[in-house]
Amino acid sequence: MIAFDCSKCGKKLRVGEEFAGKTSQCPSCGEQVQVPDHSTEELTPPPTSPQEGIVPERPVKTPSRRAALRSLLGEESSDGGRRRRRHGVLPEAGVTPARLQRFFKSAFMKAEVDEDGDVKVKSDAGITVWISIEAERKLLKYVATYGFKEDATEVDRLQLVNTLNDNVILVRFSVPRDDVLMADYYLYYEEGIVPYQIVNTLRHFANITVKAIREYDSEDLIE
Repeated sequence: MIAFDCSKCGKKLRVGEEFAGKTSQCPSCGEQVQVPDHSTEELTPPPTSPQEGIVPERPVKTPSRRAALRSLLGEESSDGGRRRRRHGVLPEAGVTPARLQRFFKSAFMKAEVDEDGDVKVKSDAGITVWISIEAERKLLKYVATYGFKEDATEVDRLQLVNTLNDNVILVRFSVPRDDVLMADYYLYYEEGIVPYQIVNTLRHFANITVKAIREYDSEDLIE
């Protein structure tokens, strides 16, 4: 296709390339014009969509499961200069007993909040774990307790605690009372924490504690 302007009226004309160099009549003013060998103006390419001139619709995106979870956690999307929260991270202010209880229930664990605001969870390992929130230090404290048998001597109790602490990583053991063995672990949550980490830490804590008692309580001191 050759595109050019009429030399008299300026009408934009288009003819096939087979008319190059030939003389024709302008349909607008009747002037005799000679068709140039090539176009004197840039041609606009035709639309490439299946239906000429119609822009195909963009597919509608369905929110992913991850996006749905972020919505449940109350996370904001990014727009303009607004600050965006990190994907899947629970902010410090969101670490509450009620929120922790909801996470553990979602993981199919029995969980309740006691009168002191601690979360009591029945773990998969069969022991009960208490989680308390130390807001000032930004720590979650996981605690499990066992009872000593009445005939356990002070020397036996201390020896068991020392053996546990010498051999077990992550969990700390102590004797807060003569009849109680306590296991605890702290999880830091400053600047936010992933809910999965809260739940998974409890599982690891409970499993490690149970296995440690079974392995190192050789004198059968624990009830």
